[in-house]
Amino acid sequence: MNIICFKRLTHARSNRMRMLTAGLVIAMPMAACIALAQEPAAIPSKMSTPDGYSAHHSIDVSGRIADKVGSGAMYNTMVNLQTGPRVSSETMDLRRLDSNKKGLLDSAHITGSGFGGDPYNFLKLSAEKGKIYEFSGTFRRNRQYFDYDLLGNPNNPRGITVPIGPASAPTGSFAWPQVQHSSSMTNSVRRMTDTQLTLYPLSTFTIRLGYSQNVMQGTSLLPARSAGIMKYGALFQQNQRHSTDEFKAAIDWKPVARTVFTYEQIVAHYKENSSFTLDPNGFLAQEADGTPVYLGNWDVSSNGSANTTTSFAPYSTAACNSPAVVGQAFFGLSSTGVPIIDPTCAVVTSYTRTNPTRTTMPTETLRVQSTSIKNLAINGQASYSMINLNEPNSFESGSGLNGAVRTQFWAANGTAKRKVYNVDLGVTWQVTPSVTLADQVSLMSSAQPGSITYPNYTKVTTPAVAASESINYTGALTSTTCSTSTPGGLCPTLATTGIVGSMAGVLAGTTLGTTNSFYGVEQLTNTFTAGWAATSKANFSLSYRYGNRNIGHNTGFMPAFAVSASNPPDRELTAISEQAGIFNAAYRVTPNWDINGTVEAAYNDNSYTTSTPRQTRRYRVHSKFRPEKWATFNVGFTDAEKHNNTFNTAADILAGTTTYFGQLKHEEHTRAASISGMLTPNEHLSIDFDYAYTDFYTATNTCYTGQDTGMVLGTANTANSISPIFAAAVSLNASGAPQTCKTGSVSSPVYYWYARMYADAPTQSGSVGVLLSPNDKLQAGLGYQVNKVAGDQFFIDARDVNGAMASTYQTPYLNASWKITPSMTWKAEYNYYGYGEGGPSGAKNCTLDGAGNPNLATAIVPCATISVPTGMNSFNAGMTAPRTFHANNITLGIHYEF
Repeated sequence: MNIICFKRLTHARSNRMRMLTAGLVIAMPMAACIALAQEPAAIPSKMSTPDGYSAHHSIDVSGRIADKVGSGAMYNTMVNLQTGPRVSSETMDLRRLDSNKKGLLDSAHITGSGFGGDPYNFLKLSAEKGKIYEFSGTFRRNRQYFDYDLLGNPNNPRGITVPIGPASAPTGSFAWPQVQHSSSMTNSVRRMTDTQLTLYPLSTFTIRLGYSQNVMQGTSLLPARSAGIMKYGALFQQNQRHSTDEFKAAIDWKPVARTVFTYEQIVAHYKENSSFTLDPNGFLAQEADGTPVYLGNWDVSSNGSANTTTSFAPYSTAACNSPAVVGQAFFGLSSTGVPIIDPTCAVVTSYTRTNPTRTTMPTETLRVQSTSIKNLAINGQASYSMINLNEPNSFESGSGLNGAVRTQFWAANGTAKRKVYNVDLGVTWQVTPSVTLADQVSLMSSAQPGSITYPNYTKVTTPAVAASESINYTGALTSTTCSTSTPGGLCPTLATTGIVGSMAGVLAGTTLGTTNSFYGVEQLTNTFTAGWAATSKANFSLSYRYGNRNIGHNTGFMPAFAVSASNPPDRELTAISEQAGIFNAAYRVTPNWDINGTVEAAYNDNSYTTSTPRQTRRYRVHSKFRPEKWATFNVGFTDAEKHNNTFNTAADILAGTTTYFGQLKHEEHTRAASISGMLTPNEHLSIDFDYAYTDFYTATNTCYTGQDTGMVLGTANTANSISPIFAAAVSLNASGAPQTCKTGSVSSPVYYWYARMYADAPTQSGSVGVLLSPNDKLQAGLGYQVNKVAGDQFFIDARDVNGAMASTYQTPYLNASWKITPSMTWKAEYNYYGYGEGGPSGAKNCTLDGAGNPNLATAIVPCATISVPTGMNSFNAGMTAPRTFHANNITLGIHYEF
């Protein structure tokens, strides 16, 4: 870095910190002087408090200065505390005086926090009147901003350009953008309201009424496949709004002591009103008349054309019909520097998609809880839900040019029902004072049939003549509407079935007509437990769990089409049985020292997916030690081991529909060890600390192609196979030889590399906090929190990096409060937030061969030594924006009580 620029940077930052410090120093005496000089006069109680009640109020008003350096997107994702005034908290307590015998309430309490701009707001109201009623209401508002830019990022390499003018003699070029954000970036607000009223809480019959609303709305990004009017894949902007209204009514009946019967009815109504448009940042070019156009291929992987030269362009004349100037897709720049595209090239000028969804979910439940019978406890419930989902009017519409197509529109509607039965019954029998037997049975059954119908679609085209296939064509256009009743010849058909109305080849994966689907589960679980209190210090229990689960599904059957292997009417069935044993032990070593632990082992004879664990083992040990009244320590260890050492597609392998590459050997574990403590030697000092080490690990055998979509394709073992822009990650064994799986077709070879795909994230986290109270007016706290991940993974994408898997996040803090008067307290707080990531990471070995041929040994090189962009030779952030940041936040406030 230039030393002058570095000095200017540090000088500017030191100026900001001096300003923050000066503000803190000035604010402290000002607050004290104002408080001492302007102690508010007492306000008559009748003006602020109803007759017959006493009230107490408090409010915290503060202001925050947030000094941020680095990635604003990552700061907003992890912290999102901004500069500005705040109402940190407010409370109000109202209590009935003994002299007031006719008040509408006995007590009420209101509390809130975070208003004025913080991402999390909270307001709660509670009130009660003895034996008559209890009421509580809560409002929460959460703003969630998320942009971890490695998530869903295509890792477009630097240096990709698109020529302007003829490819053989370009007159210029423009840069194809790297994606500097997550393809799932979101900025949303959630508002949650919950209310509950309980009538006659202590009576034989108690009535409970409740209402809740949850509204989430905002914008997000969503990747989309290429279809319809789109030549290439696109990135959508989703404007979403999801809302749920839930009404609850219940009655509790207490016929005898320690027995309660409950009937509860819940009706929830869900509404989704989301729409999709093109990402407004993706309009990279314009037509000659100035119309902005969307080119697509944002991820540099959907152009689908083989590149047989030593250059690569994510958009070329392969997307054009018959260019007016042969060999060029862009012929100049506008006055504002925007590329001007040839009018015969594929573009999208507008796009809209919407799919409003309505779901009604009524559920009724009957519960019983009883300990009325001596030595017997019963706990059970039965519930039934009938869910109706309706998507009445979905549509997708796009305009632009793709071949001869200028506009496409399709509509759809769908319905689904879901019936759920759930029964749980638990019985505990105290056989003797030291022996307990318990049995818990759970039965759940759900069935969800559904269907979606594409009744028609419409496309508007130019004449299929080279001179007419242009976005500038002003002649008559042809509009074709296809439906399930359209005579053959006007709409494409499926040759294998002869059924008219198929949209195959028009909108990929979509077919006119109705498609039925089904998903259902039946699950029975029974757990039997025997407990033994061996001594007053030792307790043991042993449990046996048996479970059986049957899953049936059919992802798509079209009744109008002939039954075939690709259109089966039957449901695929999967049966899974589980057996497990659980041992618990607890021992009190001394009155101040307890130890308890659990061992569990479970085995499933089948699994629904190939990576779902079939063998599970869990271990847990926890100890609490209190050597002195002022000292408490906790130590714990947990280990969850999960494995699947089989291959679940044996039937498909025998049928020849699946290639057998070998055993999956999936394994994963989560191991955690922790220690925490609390020390309070006196009333003036308190110390708490904790440390935890956690290791998350998962690994699976895999086979993958070493060919990158954008790589130059040439003849194997020749220089033409080497790409100047792209490299693909490969796997080598201990001796440095390529590790390979089976190849594909001989006539069209696809080379499969073998790898042990894994992700390992050992994480250390710790915190320490000290609270000082030298007297009843002063209080101070300081502490430090840190979370450090030293992880790694296997990289299939040579341009990918570890990111948060090798990162450190630390948040030291310092706060102080001074009780200036009995009713006023001055507060100050300093917080530091720092996030950083480790050094270069990524795939260790790469191939530059476009076909991914492991036999081309000269193309296999260390990823860090080549000029082609890879994770190992690029910046720590990879092919996207840096994510590191740090922030110094200072908050000054006043707490006032009255």
